Amino acid sequence: MADPITSIVQSGLFCYRSGEKFEKGHVGRGPVVVGQFVNALKSACKLDGKLGQGAQAAMGVLTKAAGNDKLLEGAGKVAGFAAKNVNPLICVSSGIDVLMSDDPEATLVKNGIALGAMFGAEHLMKKHMADIPKIRGVDKIAKSVIKFSETHAHAKGLPAVLHGAAFVAGSCLAYGAGEKFGKLLLGERGKRETANRKQ
Repeated sequence: MADPITSIVQSGLFCYRSGEKFEKGHVGRGPVVVGQFVNALKSACKLDGKLGQGAQAAMGVLTKAAGNDKLLEGAGKVAGFAAKNVNPLICVSSGIDVLMSDDPEATLVKNGIALGAMFGAEHLMKKHMADIPKIRGVDKIAKSVIKFSETHAHAKGLPAVLHGAAFVAGSCLAYGAGEKFGKLLLGERGKRETANRKQ
């Protein structure tokens, strides 16, 4: 099970990224933002100390409010569903982009390759992330970070933060690389699809 701090960093950064996409017109990302925010809040509830207590109090208030209002109760169920189904909702969002595109076939190719690269990279990172600090050259940096976190009380969560940030960076880089590869395959159609999205 992932460290709560790692999960907060991952969900928080992914939530921010999805929020940016939503603002740029990717309407299907709305539920994804909700799901990732809820996951970050749930992870924060697992922390010790004031931050964990604050997250638990916030969750308690939301749960109580939802129980007293049918509309909020329904919204809470939607948020819970979104939190458990982030990846499927990302695929749905991609499908919405295809339907709204001026060139659906080009968008389908580009998004399909990008998502395939992203999910593939995430699968590999989940399996091998623990091995990365053992790589020659990286091992010295990893040891320095661990030593620093062990000797400075305020930095004890640093390895978990870096772990979460590295996972998000790897996921985003894989998506971007897949998207670029898709555009290369499409040639001029890929360029037109990108130009139309920016308008």
